[in-house]
Amino acid sequence: EGVLTYDYVSGKRVPPTARAQRDAVFQSFLRELATAHSNDFDRLVHLRTAAVAHYWSCDQARQIIALFTYAQRADACVLLFRRVVDPKNWAVIWGMLTAGERRELGERLGEALEPYLPEEEKVRVFLTEMEVDAQVAANPLLDEFNDVWEAGGAEKKVRHAVAAEPVVVAQLAEEAARRAASGAQEEEEGG
Repeated sequence: EGVLTYDYVSGKRVPPTARAQRDAVFQSFLRELATAHSNDFDRLVHLRTAAVAHYWSCDQARQIIALFTYAQRADACVLLFRRVVDPKNWAVIWGMLTAGERRELGERLGEALEPYLPEEEKVRVFLTEMEVDAQVAANPLLDEFNDVWEAGGAEKKVRHAVAAEPVVVAQLAEEAARRAASGAQEEEEGG
């Protein structure tokens, strides 16, 4: 009926012995990428080929990504994500991206990206044992949560990470607490 596609899948981490390209080799690669390939499609193909055998530092990756137009920078980031030897420095790359590119990377890389984000970018809410009623259902984040909740069953705890505006996050947390308290009260009365 439908098609399931994966944008980013990697079961393999960067080996602990991996080293970034030496500076002279990297400068030569960067020059070739900038001059020999006149469009982003060709650059991505060349980068994908090079990524089979090479690793880079986040600073080197930032320089590579800078060669791409805004339309293709997220593609380059996804390609380089598991090819950097110092992912704890991902903020160097994150800082050069627009809000739209950041959002796209968040969608494409998902939870794999989160450990490497700057602390101020991490907004997570864990909602557990919550049921959504008609009063709150107008919020699309709560609609999504409700779908997850119904699929998981009432006895399961649902972990749902939501990156949203702080006000929405606070509202969701308050609603989760209210729902949990209401559910506990109903159990006591019914039991």
